[in-house]
Amino acid sequence: SLPELDGAIDTVVLGGLVGDKIALVPERVRKLASRIHGWVKMNRTPPKDRKIAVSLYGFPPNVGAVGTAALLDVPGSLDALLKRLHEEGYDVGSFATDPDASGESIVAALAILSEDSVISAGADRMQDAVEAKMERARNNDQTVASTLAAPGGGLGGGEVRAIDVSMDELEDA
Repeated sequence: SLPELDGAIDTVVLGGLVGDKIALVPERVRKLASRIHGWVKMNRTPPKDRKIAVSLYGFPPNVGAVGTAALLDVPGSLDALLKRLHEEGYDVGSFATDPDASGESIVAALAILSEDSVISAGADRMQDAVEAKMERARNNDQTVASTLAAPGGGLGGGEVRAIDVSMDELEDA
């Protein structure tokens, strides 16, 4: 069973059975209370001020499988999601109003960013890698997503913002 397919995407185990009684683990109860506090705070924050993330499936890694799902239109769904978020007041940049923006371009850019050669070059080279592929698309390179040839790469004003992080910094985050 995959919990995320059952709607259980943010589970917190609170405790367990000890004999015939339920024993709560205080640390876990605090964790759940903190999450609930965060959800309430987010609900009170106007959509334009909320910070959200959209995760796309990408397995197996490093083979261009970013944003793929059997029999599903991930780029089209991403396109619709960002337009819906805009309609509901979220700040999605100019994506929703840019006629050249497309979910396909975002998925193509994410696929570029997941390439081993791009990752190993470091965060400061990621935007360059996307721009290089956009230039290749403008030159009709058939090995690159054609939507990247659109003005702005079809990214609706999106750009790469990345930083290199050590394992220690990641663990501390």
